[in-house]
Amino acid sequence: MSSSAPAAGTLTSVLEAKDRVTLHNIGPSEALSQNNTAPTQEGTRLSQVIPQGLRAVSLRVSEDSSVANLIRPGDRVDVLVISNSRTPPAAGRVFPPAEVVTILQNIPVLAVGNATVAGSANNPNGPARTVALAVTPRQAAMVGLIHAVGGEYLSLRPTEDNAEAATASVSTNDLQPVQPAPQRPVASAATPAPAQARPRTRTIEVISGKSGNASRVTLAERP
Repeated sequence: MSSSAPAAGTLTSVLEAKDRVTLHNIGPSEALSQNNTAPTQEGTRLSQVIPQGLRAVSLRVSEDSSVANLIRPGDRVDVLVISNSRTPPAAGRVFPPAEVVTILQNIPVLAVGNATVAGSANNPNGPARTVALAVTPRQAAMVGLIHAVGGEYLSLRPTEDNAEAATASVSTNDLQPVQPAPQRPVASAATPAPAQARPRTRTIEVISGKSGNASRVTLAERP
């Protein structure tokens, strides 16, 4: 029983795979093909190494927005957008309102400057100022909106980390110094009411003149 024919574009010999580089992580049973590898010869066009269904977009970067220029072709990055505001700080706030949101995760880096995943030479003119990413058409439109709301920077992922992380936006409210809780006055022990002094009394003996009978009357003295 003969095995099925390899899919179109599959590399079927060692000679075909020689001097090619991978475009992304390849699984243990995944066949090498023209879709997951690319030739390393000088002059390969970037369009030849864009995975099918994706698009290449570029971002202008600096040393602090591209992990100290240590991002390389073949790495994967997250894209964060900083929405800055010219509004002055509100009363009681230290920083003006601004927010950072992670808009893209696990994005392949196709090129840094003119160094690509196809193996072209590094930029001889110093640190690269652009990074080319492989994104979907919708993600390409999202990248196009970045400069309408602020700026961007990249965070580099570990080699084997392909999972999307749950992220929440971070704002300058998170940088606001924590104000100490107002101190409540300590309630002092209630001062006991002074004991009421018992009134002083005086007993008077009254004697009736006719009967001679005597009776006693107790009177309270005034303070």
